[in-house]
Amino acid sequence: MSLTRKITIYGLAALIAIAVNIGCQWLTVAVFGTYQIVVFASILVGTGAGLVSKYLLDKVFVFNEKIDSGVAKQFMLYSLTGVFTTLIFWSVELGFHFVFDAEHMRYIGGIVGLTIGYILKYIIDSRIVFTSDEPS
Repeated sequence: MSLTRKITIYGLAALIAIAVNIGCQWLTVAVFGTYQIVVFASILVGTGAGLVSKYLLDKVFVFNEKIDSGVAKQFMLYSLTGVFTTLIFWSVELGFHFVFDAEHMRYIGGIVGLTIGYILKYIIDSRIVFTSDEPS
């Protein structure tokens, strides 16, 4: 697969994962309210849902790997490489939350943070996590 095609598919996968993450956050707040603890819990729920969906999308559609018996170990490595990018995402989202004090701005901060994180994550994962793909 050409690098341009791979990056395009990665971008589409990132958009889907962002929608899953922010959608799960929104749903959590819609169900449980806007209490500060719920806001933090919603970020954790969105992060978990986004992590799983993004891993599966990356593995299957971006890096063309089959889901096999080594998936648990690879998912752990994928999660570990995402710690730094997750901290960026959380920092930007919470920064928007506290600076603008508006729910929609927190979601915008989440989208910005996730976008930055996913750009970095592609570079990291293509070198460390998904190494069985042939060079583009």
